[in-house]
Amino acid sequence: MKNTFFLLLAIISFITRVTAQESLTQKALRFEKIIQRDHMREGQLVPTIIQVVEGPKEFDASTQEDFCFNTGRYVTAECFRYAATGDNLAKQNAQKSMHALLRLEKVTGTPGVIARAFKHSINPTIDEEAFFFPHEWHQSIVMPDYRWLGDLSVDQLNGWIIGLTDYYDFIADDVEKNKIMKAVDRVMSRILNNDMRIIDVDGKMTLWGNLSPNIPHESLNALLSLSNLKIAHHITRQEKYAVKYNQLINEFKFHEEAALAKVVSPKYAINRSDDGLAIDALRMLHKYEHDPIILEHYRSSLERHWILLKDANHAEYDFIRQALYPGSQSIDQNTLNDLNQFEITKNKRVTFMRSTSGPVRLLAYWQSSPRKFLWAYWFGRYHGFITADGKLNKPEIKNEKMVFVPAGAFIMGSDMGDKDESPQHEVLLSGFWIDKFEVTNDEYKNFDSSFTFPEGKEINPALVTWEQADAYATWAGKRLPNEEEWEKAARGTDGRIFPWGNYWDVTMTAWDDASPVGKVSPGASPYGCLDMAGNVWEWTSSWYNPYPGNNVANPAYGEKYKVIRGGAEFNNRSFFRCAHRYYLPPDSKIVGYKVGFRCVKDEK
Repeated sequence: MKNTFFLLLAIISFITRVTAQESLTQKALRFEKIIQRDHMREGQLVPTIIQVVEGPKEFDASTQEDFCFNTGRYVTAECFRYAATGDNLAKQNAQKSMHALLRLEKVTGTPGVIARAFKHSINPTIDEEAFFFPHEWHQSIVMPDYRWLGDLSVDQLNGWIIGLTDYYDFIADDVEKNKIMKAVDRVMSRILNNDMRIIDVDGKMTLWGNLSPNIPHESLNALLSLSNLKIAHHITRQEKYAVKYNQLINEFKFHEEAALAKVVSPKYAINRSDDGLAIDALRMLHKYEHDPIILEHYRSSLERHWILLKDANHAEYDFIRQALYPGSQSIDQNTLNDLNQFEITKNKRVTFMRSTSGPVRLLAYWQSSPRKFLWAYWFGRYHGFITADGKLNKPEIKNEKMVFVPAGAFIMGSDMGDKDESPQHEVLLSGFWIDKFEVTNDEYKNFDSSFTFPEGKEINPALVTWEQADAYATWAGKRLPNEEEWEKAARGTDGRIFPWGNYWDVTMTAWDDASPVGKVSPGASPYGCLDMAGNVWEWTSSWYNPYPGNNVANPAYGEKYKVIRGGAEFNNRSFFRCAHRYYLPPDSKIVGYKVGFRCVKDEK
């Protein structure tokens, strides 16, 4: 017994030394061999395999309901591998699994219906009783020696369509492109013809198949609807998909729902398993969408995910954000550590499996697939974030402190707010630069060494009077923005209500007391300014006066008060609107009004 113990220690020590010495490329290639040897079922990737020691051998795979999604993700990983290395083995692996994705539709015998999984069997097997819903297994009528698992969900569709699309873009020849185009068209036409619902062979919407704007749905599903339609239009070039995509945006505001796809609170409602679905859908939308206003909402969605993901150090998410926003500073050594520390899990345990005749005892090894590692690693290699020898190639980041607002007209004011906001009117401005963030305590102290602030608040907004703000701006070679410039920088040219769009969500704002600047990236304005709704009020250079055409008398008008903008903590959300105006005397030190500022400078 003692000898056996020491032998096990020696084996563990040997494995540890080997894995510690291998490069990330060697690790990836080792994982590729394991996937092909253990986790492949006729091109389908099995996320968790079961190696039975005692019990029915039919129990060879867990989570059969996720074959479709995982196969699609594996195809994408091999596409990035092929694009990064030109390795023909990667192309062969991708091709084999791409055909498995196509067979997932063929096996159902109904055009446009996709299976979750298929297997070679002429009769029901006992393992069908243990996972998912046994009644969803069917005998194929077009592939008689096969059985298939139905009730496709939006996540499985996500993996299927994106896997085929990446293969289409990176590898496919003309014949393969035609096959993929026809398959995507059959599937998406069926969904389109059924009010954006996934309809199974029984004519019913599947359990998790709701992509429709006309029945209650999750915001995540709005995001997936847009991604699927954008992909379908890209591959088929059929205008019906573009028409539906535009309808979901213009009529049903799905782009605004997409921005809120990530649930960030309460904690019990946060589903981390949905992150991969949303992030990959956003990757595709950023690739095929070119309207800058729509892209702003997709950026907001990505940033809301980033609120919870930025400290998790998931290489996949770090790499995607860095690829989509090169100036985002998303990758660091922790990203590389995630890959270095990743290892396949394999556990031996006794499990009692469900069956109609009662629990079935199973002694087996359960082994997880390294698909997530391969996806992240080859994506990182493709984008140049990791070198061939496994080193982090961190891009040089420019620290942009000002953003440019181009010359042109914009819509100013509002006819639905306070009377001093009306009439809504068009204003023509020259181009100008504006600070991306509010001026911080640290920055202000560089100007005025006598300025004090609480310890630990170095990067929080400097709370000052108008005279102090104006003096700083002059010292910095800049000036305070007038309220026309401030409002354009906040809302862009489309007359939106808030910097991020026409919907309210508290996660888009810095709601607490004078937060560190730039803390809430999802709420950025069209030009990239942060904290223009919430955090602290901001001084402008403008005296509080009526707009042209406003004949409502107000004793506060005149050269007595300076306009402040943006709202602050615990204000009514209406105060966070881009058009909202308020005012204070230039020397105000009223404790209840936390007022900071940002600066501008002319284009030339």
